[in-house]
Amino acid sequence: MRGQAGFWDIDERYARLSKAGVKFAFSTNGLADKSDFLKRIRQAVVRGLSAEAALAAARRDEEESRKRH
Repeated sequence: MRGQAGFWDIDERYARLSKAGVKFAFSTNGLADKSDFLKRIRQAVVRGLSAEAALAAARRDEEESRKRH
């Protein structure tokens, strides 16, 4: 549905979030096929997310990314 992007709709949003200093976590939640997890992270890197930020997001706990500082 247009205008309602799902968690794993891959575009440049992850790169923009990272550049803005927003901490986020990648999760298998919402993936029909959990084996797509790494493929989706690679797609985010291809679309501008740094490898370092991707690794941090993959390792970060989802709860940690929801905490406000």
